[in-house]
Amino acid sequence: MVDRAASPSPNARGATPAQSTQPSQKQIAGAPQQSGISPIDSGQSTREVDRTVSQKPFASVTRSLTEKDIMAQLFAIKRTPDSDGKQLLSTMIQHGIPATAEAFDQIQNLIKGKKRNADMRAAVVSYAKGLGSSKGGVEILSQYFANQTNVGDNLKKMKASLKQFQGNLLAKKNLFEPSLLGGLMSVLSELDESLKKITKKQTAELSEKSIQRGRLIHEYKLIGDFLNGIESKINKGSEKEKKQLNHDFKLFKDALSGMSKALTVQSILSRDMMSQSDLDPSYYYYQIPNPLAQQDQSIDILVQKDKHSEKSSINIANTKIILRFETPDLGQVCVVIDLKENKVSYQFQTDNGNTKQLVAEMTSDLRDRMKELNYELVAVQTVQKKIDIKQLLIPVLNLDKMTRIITEA
Repeated sequence: MVDRAASPSPNARGATPAQSTQPSQKQIAGAPQQSGISPIDSGQSTREVDRTVSQKPFASVTRSLTEKDIMAQLFAIKRTPDSDGKQLLSTMIQHGIPATAEAFDQIQNLIKGKKRNADMRAAVVSYAKGLGSSKGGVEILSQYFANQTNVGDNLKKMKASLKQFQGNLLAKKNLFEPSLLGGLMSVLSELDESLKKITKKQTAELSEKSIQRGRLIHEYKLIGDFLNGIESKINKGSEKEKKQLNHDFKLFKDALSGMSKALTVQSILSRDMMSQSDLDPSYYYYQIPNPLAQQDQSIDILVQKDKHSEKSSINIANTKIILRFETPDLGQVCVVIDLKENKVSYQFQTDNGNTKQLVAEMTSDLRDRMKELNYELVAVQTVQKKIDIKQLLIPVLNLDKMTRIITEA
């Protein structure tokens, strides 16, 4: 039996499941090893016997990928087939990473000393997103899978931490040189104003600055570096007072770092997986404060990439935009907007049965708004389901649906 290849489902590009170690040919018992003179010829004449071996096409059998296949591949790449190894290789295959020894070792190095499943998946996704041996990417993705990178939540923490930090600094102003404290308070005041602008409730368009994550990440890094410099110059007060002040600095820097990571993870998730081809849809991902929400909530925005254009990575005349947000009446709502030239269609997705009636009531206004923007509303649809944002950003293959093609000779 010859194991030709591990054949995943059509979407499983990049996965290299286990290869069989069975012999490539069957031995025929009793077959002569070489041609020669037949004994009955007695050496007087030589007769050539022409043997024709009939050729049969290989018969292929397709079956599901099993745990034995995972173990066989671990043996093939000479890696220990223990529970951790099987889980890591399975996770690699699910995320379209070739099951090679090199990839296995690089990812294993990323999770060295870590035991959580979220860390393993974070390392695999980080590798699949092209971050290589970056452990920083693994840390950020681990927090994402632990639901700790929500922009709304981190903004709320940062605002509260900033207010407390400013109060603590004023209470301990005797530990600072006046000019040093003045400069620090000025920087914090500017940060406070920036946060107010980002979280300002609006009734019209989203603030352009609210999605400039590159600028914000850079600003927060500069502030963090500035705080480190200020902290190193504190030499007044008792050891207890300085220790408490260092604790105050740490709490605020942690909140600042949390907000920075919440923005950075969006850039990571916007990268294509190594298994995605030009035919697979992929998206840029943004998460910003919801300008219409009464509380600190976020809105997810996905914009489909244009992989065929040399001028721009987004073709605004032919693209798909996905919005996901919370509403008081319907709970979580997802809106899928398809743009084709000047025609636009909307699909509202929610598990609330009242959506259809509410959408029907707003369709006329929506059509008028689109007309003002020179778009023709061609379709409005409501569907009772929830879209899986993570599956769009991190495509995962279903191992139960993956198959192997076994060829019998």
